[in-house]
Amino acid sequence: MTLLPRPRADRVAYDESVFINCPFTADYADVLRAYVFAAMYCGLRPRCAREADDGGENRLDKIFRILRGCRWSIHDLSYVGLDPASGVARFNMPFELGLSLAVQRLASNARDQQCVIFEAEAHKTKQCLSDISGQDCRVHDRSPQTIVREVRDWLRTARGQPLPGAEAVGEKFNLFEADYPATCVALHLDPQAIVFVDLCEIIRGWLAENG
Repeated sequence: MTLLPRPRADRVAYDESVFINCPFTADYADVLRAYVFAAMYCGLRPRCAREADDGGENRLDKIFRILRGCRWSIHDLSYVGLDPASGVARFNMPFELGLSLAVQRLASNARDQQCVIFEAEAHKTKQCLSDISGQDCRVHDRSPQTIVREVRDWLRTARGQPLPGAEAVGEKFNLFEADYPATCVALHLDPQAIVFVDLCEIIRGWLAENG
């Protein structure tokens, strides 16, 4: 078996990086904010395919590069229906989960890597992706508050480092959400059209002042 090379990033960056795989549609914006907020509040650096926009880099190569640089990954498979605009299903999320699981098994640092999988309803994903039947999925009921608490609990167990309780983290997220529209206005950003790097900067700045 050929091993994928170790990530180029130093060990600290690798240990503190988490790949976030979830829908980037407008109706899932609050879900994305919940994942990014929870990860950053717990001391991790969120990463995803949208962190870089180099037209000369193959998208698949970019995803593999980022996945190899992350010890942790979060996968949201709740978007399993048909896209209302196109009428077809979106396969990006299960595809990136498959890539992540492949990296976990083939990378030279595979034993280090861990992931968590979310779905909206219990056992819903297994109806359309039977190969995932061997994986335990967490259910978020499409609730950002549940996502924040579940991500916190996963990282508390997986990393073994002390963290504030799930309810405390959830309360911080609620405060951030209340401030979010005004923060965007102050930065001359459209809250409905935030790019990933802007979202990370907004949350980082808010946590620096309110964390």
